[in-house]
Amino acid sequence: MGTTAAPHIAAVCNRAGWKMGKVKDTYIQYAEAGDQHVGPQVVAGLPVFHVKYACSPAYFCIDNSDHPNASTCTSQDVDNFISSIFLFDIPVLFKPVAIYCAASLLFARDFFDQRQPSQR
Repeated sequence: MGTTAAPHIAAVCNRAGWKMGKVKDTYIQYAEAGDQHVGPQVVAGLPVFHVKYACSPAYFCIDNSDHPNASTCTSQDVDNFISSIFLFDIPVLFKPVAIYCAASLLFARDFFDQRQPSQR
């Protein structure tokens, strides 16, 4: 299904790292809300007219207190999980991306478990 409510060209170009040209870069302004619209929803391929479009991306609820509850994890837990799925050193600038990827994989584990061939 198509839409006439496409993201703004400045947000698309900014997300992709493209230049729009000297005149357009000067007069067409970028807004953070546009980048938030393009980033997690449009690039992820969520259908604009579906309820899933309003969903937040998967994330870890981190609690580094002395007594984290059962629905949270610590930064060390996240680091351990990331090092178990990415078998290479994660550069510091890439770590936020790795955290979101790991959260997304963990969130979709039931989906992957159903489609993974049996290991028996």
